[in-house]
Amino acid sequence: MEDINIITTGKPDKTDKLLLIILVVVVIATLTLISVYLYKLYLAPKNTKTGVGTATGQATTGSNTTGQNSASATQNIRLVSYSVTLQSAAVGKDYQGVLQLAIYGFNTQLSGEVISGMPLGLRMTPCTTDYNNPTLTAKSKVNSLVRCGITGVPQESGKFTIQVRFTTKDVDGYFEKNFPLVVNP
Repeated sequence: MEDINIITTGKPDKTDKLLLIILVVVVIATLTLISVYLYKLYLAPKNTKTGVGTATGQATTGSNTTGQNSASATQNIRLVSYSVTLQSAAVGKDYQGVLQLAIYGFNTQLSGEVISGMPLGLRMTPCTTDYNNPTLTAKSKVNSLVRCGITGVPQESGKFTIQVRFTTKDVDGYFEKNFPLVVNP
């Protein structure tokens, strides 16, 4: 007599189906929590309003339009120093001035836009950025030296305060700085 082995395929009972559903729900919930955590960690700060402060030089959150810092920082961009070589101008004479900003610890390109106070006949030229500038490398190997020009022929005399808003593609937000300029008659 020959032995015959009968192989049966068991149909999953309701308990097995329930365990499978619970496992799928747990996996989806875990992946959702991980996604939310990573979003908040890496993407959410880019979607908040950010201003780069000039007082201590750290990027801050909030609707900050004065350049002063608020309490919580979201980025590590530090505006360490700035220099203004806006010499006096004269009505009817060609003028060239330079706004210069040094940013340590971050490679970024700034764009400048005049908000108010520019004398008639002058304009701001696009900003240029020198990454890892040798003169700044003594303080920080990663740095950006940004220069923006004020050029033209002034048409009016007086004491002006040019308000400039600086922005960067790396941080969602801006900071503003006032630069005095005297235009002689």
